[in-house]
Amino acid sequence: MNDDRVDLLVLASLTASDGASHTQARLTAALAPPLRDVATRAEAQARLGDAVARLVKGRQVLDRRGALQPSARGEQRVMDTWGSLPPAGAHRPWLLAGVLGVAHVTAQRLERLDRVEGLRAELIRQRYDLPLEPVSSLVQVQNALGWHLLQRGASNEVATVAGARTNFCADGRSALVALVYTAAGVDVLPAGRTPALLARGLRILAAGAVRTAQWSPHGLKRAIFGRWIRGLRAVVPVGDVSSTLALPDGQFAQQALDAARKSPTGRLGEHLVLISHAHRQLVRSHPAVSLEHFKQRLLLAHRRQELSLKAADMPQIHDRTDLEESMVTYRSSRFCFIRI
Repeated sequence: MNDDRVDLLVLASLTASDGASHTQARLTAALAPPLRDVATRAEAQARLGDAVARLVKGRQVLDRRGALQPSARGEQRVMDTWGSLPPAGAHRPWLLAGVLGVAHVTAQRLERLDRVEGLRAELIRQRYDLPLEPVSSLVQVQNALGWHLLQRGASNEVATVAGARTNFCADGRSALVALVYTAAGVDVLPAGRTPALLARGLRILAAGAVRTAQWSPHGLKRAIFGRWIRGLRAVVPVGDVSSTLALPDGQFAQQALDAARKSPTGRLGEHLVLISHAHRQLVRSHPAVSLEHFKQRLLLAHRRQELSLKAADMPQIHDRTDLEESMVTYRSSRFCFIRI
């Protein structure tokens, strides 16, 4: 966990308490569950206790016989970092909004973020960098997403599949369903009515935005806080794979395998190399290739059987940050390694 972010989470949580004091036990009980993806309860308690000690020593938190409150200096740090203090009546969603980088929005939009549809909409907006105001409605996001997916032409393969599907669609919403499922990496649309299919597809995209297989609000929030507390961006932006390819299709798989073989780090045994480490090796000769673009091309090459990607069968033996940076999702699979 990133100590600066643990400190900020403690400060923000105290600031969001609307003037009420917290004991350390109460603070730990409130903050330990969101950290469950990155630490055991005992580890979380220890790290939160260390954070409180640092903040009290730095006079950013006042300890009045066990009752913890943020000082003016502590509130100013939160203000400087997140751009706002919590508005009246919207303290709980403000904490989540700060982690997502949208704490400056109105109380009405914070209330929207507190609902699962609003949270999923914001994750999708950030992942695809849609030209909308922060915490826009789900309808606004799904409409903007449809135009985005149509215009970017995610890849020749995606455009072909989506185009073929839309030939059989009776209305625009059905076309949007086809595009959403294609973007989610689902080749065969499941049976069901269009509204239900669209809702399910958007849930898949929202979960993918924070690298989790959990669709529930609780699962999404745990993934958001887990990524952020490790010093990562809470939402993973999708690469624009419609841009000019730095590596031609016919050469990509071989170049990726060569980079993996040359990588001096990120190895598991003789035949597996972490995707992020292979990318670091590749950018020495191809600096224009972003990690997200590299992962999308790897996935396409894997589906074409030009190379083989492998999941992390024992994630506990690997560095979490390495796994997060390397992970690429396809359907229910989450790949982290290139097989050489």
